[in-house]
Formats: sequence, structure tokens, C-alpha cells
Amino acid sequence: MNSIDKLKPAVGLRIIIICVLFIAVFITGFAIIQTLLTETDANKVSGIIYLVITLTLVIGFLKSKHSVFIPVTFLNMSIALSFLVNMEKAMIIPNVLLLVITAYIFYFDFRHNIMKRKILELAARPIDDTQNGFTDRPYPAGKITCSKGELHGFAHLMRKLLITVPVMEENGISFSLPDDWFKRLYNTFGHYTHESRISIQYSGEVSVHITSTDYKKYKNALTFDRLCDSMGALFIGYFEQFREGEGDLIKDQLKTNHTI
Repeated sequence: MNSIDKLKPAVGLRIIIICVLFIAVFITGFAIIQTLLTETDANKVSGIIYLVITLTLVIGFLKSKHSVFIPVTFLNMSIALSFLVNMEKAMIIPNVLLLVITAYIFYFDFRHNIMKRKILELAARPIDDTQNGFTDRPYPAGKITCSKGELHGFAHLMRKLLITVPVMEENGISFSLPDDWFKRLYNTFGHYTHESRISIQYSGEVSVHITSTDYKKYKNALTFDRLCDSMGALFIGYFEQFREGEGDLIKDQLKTNHTI
């Protein structure tokens, strides 16, 4: 079975449109700055803009703990400084950075969406019946034995592998599966109730909530309680692998669409 047997074909235009708009706004903005201001003032304004972008990248690194943010952050900082000290030919460098940042946006958003589709596909793999369709409620999906530290370690791994966006809660952690990873990363207010998620309480209870939007991505109206059960079992299996020190194998299994 391939990775899209039970999912409808993906529509990949969204990230392309976002990146095209980003490039257009970026280039237009700098053109306006260079036209309306003197070279010295334009460089200062551009330097401030790049400092803001640098801060945004730092926040992204702190929230995702992903090392790929580090080189582009330092590159961005160096360009900001080159503007602020009025380095000659400073405007040549941003064109390179623009391509780098755009590539990063493509990488993260595309990679996460691929991972999400794999998770949805793997959860549906054992389900063939189409009775009792969608229900808009969290579904109990089992229980694990875990310590708070183990659950936090598992959350770190899921974030590192770009499989889910963990959200810390008072009584546990929700492993969110957003459609827009980049937007979710910078959402500091925790509004994730409209996203599919696997919630694991510190007491060990596991529940699954699959949204109507994600449920409609399947070709057929699969039996909903069995789908949630399967999703819960998938993550319970990932947690057990992590606890046994085999968390790195999860990435390889997702690449080949293998279950545990």
C-alpha cells in the first residue's frame, strides 16, 4: 500500500502562493524604501527590518528547537549589521537571503505536511469499513504508563522530527497536527482546538480528536471510532519506542510508511 491509498490527492498550491506573495512583498517593500529615502536612511530602515526578521527566526528556534534555524539566523544578523553600518553594495546580499528564507519556509511547511499525511494514512491503514462516520468529539484511545519527564522527552522528539507541534497543558500534552506548521509555530496563544491532535495526560490517558477537515481528506467515510483507535495506537507505539531508546527509528518508519 502506498502513502496515499486512503487519502485524497494533496493540494500543494497554498505554500507556493504564500512564498510568491512573500517574495513580491519583500522586493516591493525594499524598492519603495530605496526610492523614497536617501541611501543612508534606506540602509538604516532595511537594517531594522532585518533585525526584526532575525528576532522572528530566534523565536522560531526557541519554539521549535530546530538547528536549521541557526545558520539562517546568523546570516540574517550579518545582513542587518551590514545595512546599519552602511556597507557598500549592501542591497546585493538580501537577494541571496530571500532565496534562503523562502527555501526554509518551503522546507518546514512541506516537510510537516508530508509527515501529517503519513500519520493520517498510517492511522487509516487497518480500517476498511465505512460505518459510523465523523463525530466532533475527542475519542478515548487507551492508556500508557509514563512519567512527566518521559512525556516531555517524547514531545521534544515529536517536535524535532516535525511530526507534531506539542502543546503543553496543565494536565498533559496535546500533539497537534496543524495544516499550517509555520503559522502554528508562531501562534503563542495556544489556539489549537480546531486542529487534529493526540492528547496524552500525565496520568496516562490517551485521547484522539480528528477534525472534520482532516476526516474529509480520506477518500471514504471510514468508521470514525476505529480510525481514532488506530491513531491512538500509532502514537502509543511511538511513545513505547521512544521509552525503549529507539525513537530515532520513528523517522525511518515514517519514510517507508511502516507501522510499529
